[in-house]
Amino acid sequence: STFRRMDHDEKQRILILNPDFITLRTDLLEQEKATPRNKILALLAKFSVLIFLNITLGGGAFNSPWGILCGSVAYWVVHVIMVAFLFSSAWAAQTYLINRHE
Repeated sequence: STFRRMDHDEKQRILILNPDFITLRTDLLEQEKATPRNKILALLAKFSVLIFLNITLGGGAFNSPWGILCGSVAYWVVHVIMVAFLFSSAWAAQTYLINRHE
């Protein structure tokens, strides 16, 4: 999709409907000037956990460092942990976004 510039009349209609539009836009631009390090660190931590869990399983030409065999109970436990971790991360992100924008 392409962005188009608003003409003067459209800007005035938005300001009438939402007089705080200019303030909200300015606040948003101010918030997004800096990269939020805590969010970057959270993504890095999630990525690291998933990589660690995948390494524990081994695969292909690499054996599991913990001796986990494909199809064993431990193999499926690690997979359940990965899926639970992904769902809990998604839930945490959803909760954060909902609370931030209420």
